[in-house]
Amino acid sequence: MPDLAEIVNQLIAVQQITYQQYQELSKLTLGNTLDAQAQLQIDRLLEAIHSGLISIVE
Repeated sequence: MPDLAEIVNQLIAVQQITYQQYQELSKLTLGNTLDAQAQLQIDRLLEAIHSGLISIVE
């Protein structure tokens, strides 16, 4: 299974994330179960979404 950094890199490369993937990753942040490195990757992904680099698709 790919690690979170690989997943984030893939999503940035394709510039898309599905709404379901977005919801699942959002749940991870709410659970407060992430270590600092994982939280950094999630933050990186959210910044890419908010800046328009990644689009949320159905």
